[in-house]
Amino acid sequence: MATKVFSFAYDASADVYVRIFGRTGSDVGKVYDADDDTFKALGSATTPYIACTEQTAEDGTGLSVYTVSVDLADLNSTLAEKDFVIKAYDNSSPADTDAAISEELPFTVQASRYGVQELSASVVGCFTTTAGAAVKYLIRLYVNGEFYELANAATGVLTVREQGGTDLFTSGSINPVTDAGYFEYTKTSPGFTDDRLYEHEIVITESSVAVTRYVDWQVFG
Repeated sequence: MATKVFSFAYDASADVYVRIFGRTGSDVGKVYDADDDTFKALGSATTPYIACTEQTAEDGTGLSVYTVSVDLADLNSTLAEKDFVIKAYDNSSPADTDAAISEELPFTVQASRYGVQELSASVVGCFTTTAGAAVKYLIRLYVNGEFYELANAATGVLTVREQGGTDLFTSGSINPVTDAGYFEYTKTSPGFTDDRLYEHEIVITESSVAVTRYVDWQVFG
């Protein structure tokens, strides 16, 4: 998964660490607990900090740069956009009463990636018999053009209709192929009419985030 390196300039030979606080939903005001990758009240967390590594300063006498690498999947691996802030502190024995030595740095994580991402979906179908008696669809979600493995609890709904007409059929709510992260759906006797254009609408939902895609498919006689 993607990692993000944060850096802070401060006095040399210090004991710098960081804390990450949630800014979305039930995590607002809670701190990231590195012990189990959850967010808790500061006083309830086992390890509410991540130690930094001291680096050579880019300029200035008596200064250093302190870096920390954060696995973004530990903060948020879902499709939902979640906001956080990170602050640096100085204490060899981190305490709840420590005052930050840096300004808070806000950032967003979505789908284990830094920042807001571009979500898209694909729908590919083919007849499984030469007579066209059944059609099979493969449905995938992408993040910035890269295949995204959906959670098993994600749902998809495929609706097929003649262009400008009423619905021909719908898949109803379907789940991804177990541990594969994409959908498969087969429709027996789809009822297509030759020489028509059919609109395929797919709605994929995970973590209360819905992604919709429309694909047109021509059926020739």
